[in-house]
Amino acid sequence: MLIPLSEQLKQATSPYHRQLDQLPVLKKLLSPTLSASEYETAMLFFYHCFSQWQPMLEQAAEQLKPPAFAHIDNQLAALTAEVNNFEYYFTSALSAPQPIIPKMETYLGYSYVLTGSQVGARFILKRLQKSALTEHYGFDYYRHLSQETIDIQEWKAQLDSLVNQGNFESQAIIDGAIQCFTQLITCFKQESTLTVNPKKALASA
Repeated sequence: MLIPLSEQLKQATSPYHRQLDQLPVLKKLLSPTLSASEYETAMLFFYHCFSQWQPMLEQAAEQLKPPAFAHIDNQLAALTAEVNNFEYYFTSALSAPQPIIPKMETYLGYSYVLTGSQVGARFILKRLQKSALTEHYGFDYYRHLSQETIDIQEWKAQLDSLVNQGNFESQAIIDGAIQCFTQLITCFKQESTLTVNPKKALASA
């Protein structure tokens, strides 16, 4: 019996998913002692990454014309609205690996990872709403992801149906998903090279 691609994707990407979740900058989001600077640092990482990724994702969608279910949501708008109100700023630049999406299979791989992040976002939002930070933050980014109405099981079913039509190479989609996870890991593991300071320090300098 053939294993559905959606299940193959889960099995192939699970080690990378766990590695990403265990990076300190993201693991701290679930800590009961999460501080304002730690929260803002994580969101600034996302902002830095997607401010570089979003134009490329949109260009790929324009060129490849993916099916509606697989179109990657624009996460940058919600991130921009949130970080504009932050109290901290970066004093060193981060290097986000650039997504290379030459074909539909690669795009579908990225879509699997970024669409799936909406499921985790709902869990993270609930944890954040129980923290002391609720007095100061609206958690715009995670609210945005959590409000998306995507049913991940239906998403997987549509992907499996698409691949079963014989028009796409399963391994190339898996490779695209692994590439997406690997690039996110490379970006978020740079925490040790980052300095985050209060904006008031910048104003008084």
